Amino acid sequence: MLKLLKVFLSVFMILISLSLQGQTRYIDSLFQPNLSQQDVIYGNAPALGWPYLSETYTYPQDLLLDVYSPSGDTVTDRPCIVYAHGGAFLFGAKNDYPVVEFCERMTAKGYVVVSIAYRLGFNNLDSVSSQRATYRGIQDYHAAMRYVKQHASQLGIDSNKVYGAGNSAGSIMAIHVAYLDEYERVNFPALSSTPDLGCLSCSGNAYQTGAVPKAIANLWGAIIDTALIEVSNNVPAISFHGDQDGLVSPNHARPFNNPFFPKLFGSTIIHQRLGHLSMMNSYQVFTGAGHEPWGLFGTNLYMDSIVEATANFFYPMTVMSTDERPRPNGAIQCYPNPATDKMTLSWGNTLKPTQWHILNAEGLLCMQGDLHGESSINLIVEALPAGWYCFAFACDGSVYRQPFIMQ
Repeated sequence: MLKLLKVFLSVFMILISLSLQGQTRYIDSLFQPNLSQQDVIYGNAPALGWPYLSETYTYPQDLLLDVYSPSGDTVTDRPCIVYAHGGAFLFGAKNDYPVVEFCERMTAKGYVVVSIAYRLGFNNLDSVSSQRATYRGIQDYHAAMRYVKQHASQLGIDSNKVYGAGNSAGSIMAIHVAYLDEYERVNFPALSSTPDLGCLSCSGNAYQTGAVPKAIANLWGAIIDTALIEVSNNVPAISFHGDQDGLVSPNHARPFNNPFFPKLFGSTIIHQRLGHLSMMNSYQVFTGAGHEPWGLFGTNLYMDSIVEATANFFYPMTVMSTDERPRPNGAIQCYPNPATDKMTLSWGNTLKPTQWHILNAEGLLCMQGDLHGESSINLIVEALPAGWYCFAFACDGSVYRQPFIMQ
């Protein structure tokens, strides 16, 4: 068992090698961001022609993306973030000011960030048209994820560490790419109308690399149905939302209070659903804030908090080896996650570990204890400082682990 735990601990020791003169890659800003590729075609798909009154009047649209890379970086297996702009599926661009700011600031930390454009346009007096526009955006995001993973070597990224992110409409797309499975397309009843928009992976390009992100950052987004979030999806999420958002509610409402739009479940309910399933997630509520409040020069007033929290949330998954992706649907269940003072961990009756361990983000042992056949334990963890931790034990030749957050 000790040998297995040493192997597990070695993963966390990677953190030491990632420190540069007291600064840590993926946490601190170590690089100058560089717009290394622009208007790269990641696919082509039929888009609605203006004024968006007919679903049958379409034209072929090239789908474009921009790539931001850390200048002077020699690492070739970097994590990547695919980001989609907002704009209510009617407007917006991949080079909008706040989009560029997010991309550049995450690139400065060592990420490759891909900003995508996608098909826009719908009849906002037609509920069918609005749902189909959302689905087209999801298809395009899906195609962009497949493209990025297919071209991982050219981009200098690790295809197993591709994250999703977006703001507003872009976040709605990222959330559904993370949690919507092909068989669940029935949640978009408008898709049965003519012409059929096809399956999730049937549009844009023919790459078959998979599109599910390692984790997502949700900025003022929502989901059509929280039942789509299942333990089997296993995509951690960090969410940001203003509690006074009247455009995309953090609760359950129609976007823009438009009677032609379907009701969506916002970040508050998404957070509750993820917590109920013991899936790794974090949620920052901006008290008194509306929908994406803008400040001077068009920047988001909360960009500092968003960038730093996203970097901290992605960090443990970024430095873990590929096969150590958090698996809440595996052996260990953890609740609540994030935790504040107490937590319950359970692993069923099939495993019989004899000792448990809690390690911090530096791989240092913080807590440990013996087990005598229990299938669950209740721990007092209030002495642990805020940050990232991992609960682990070795059993039957394998190491089982469950990352968690202390708030």
